[in-house]
Amino acid sequence: MKRKHEKERFHRLSFKTRDRQFQQEAIGGLSCSPLEAKALTAIVKDISTRPVLKHDRR
Repeated sequence: MKRKHEKERFHRLSFKTRDRQFQQEAIGGLSCSPLEAKALTAIVKDISTRPVLKHDRR
């Protein structure tokens, strides 16, 4: 049980680290404010976690 808890914690921390890294890139590269960078991170996360829809091309 302990290993599972540690693995989940590592997984959560890796996401937080990636989120923070993305925010820093937005602040430095796009000249976003920290608030804008957080909002952009939330939007990208929302879009990237949506299921992919398949279109019926006829």
